[in-house]
Amino acid sequence: MPGTVHGELGAFVDKLIAEAEEAARANNIKALYGNFTLLTGKYQKGSRPVKCKEEKTLNTHVKQMKRWVEHFKNVLNQDPPVNKAGIPPSKELLAVDCKRPSTREIKKAIKMLKNNKAPGSDNIPAEALKQTLKHQHNELFGKIWEEEVHLEWKEGNIVKLSKKGSLSVWDNYRGIMLLSVMLN
Repeated sequence: MPGTVHGELGAFVDKLIAEAEEAARANNIKALYGNFTLLTGKYQKGSRPVKCKEEKTLNTHVKQMKRWVEHFKNVLNQDPPVNKAGIPPSKELLAVDCKRPSTREIKKAIKMLKNNKAPGSDNIPAEALKQTLKHQHNELFGKIWEEEVHLEWKEGNIVKLSKKGSLSVWDNYRGIMLLSVMLN
């Protein structure tokens, strides 16, 4: 039945299946997973209600965000360990080369940036940085090397990742910090 909803839906599903098969053959896990979630309809909502310390569920976004800030401040701002690993300090000073990096070193560092990773607080993905810096890297990195690192590059976004267990419990999450690609 061309032109009907069922016919168009069938064609859409067939197209997704073909794309998923092609992605599997090409070992493109990202595209395969994307097509799989579209086909199965199994999408997890990024945010769900969690319980506060008193076991009450926080339903408003503002209350949840305040509680996440409190949670990660508590988790990430710990006192340093009292018993350091028992490693004595080095008696000799190491020679560290502090000269401006060579063109070869810069090209190698740019090449080592991983694609398809979440960008940091500056929202610049590694792919865009690689394309932009192909020809201008010596001048830019020389300037950065001689001056200071931008404060914005030191800032990051904390992203919460769920661990095993109930997703309404704070301790079943861990946070990772997404830093600027330029800091790498």
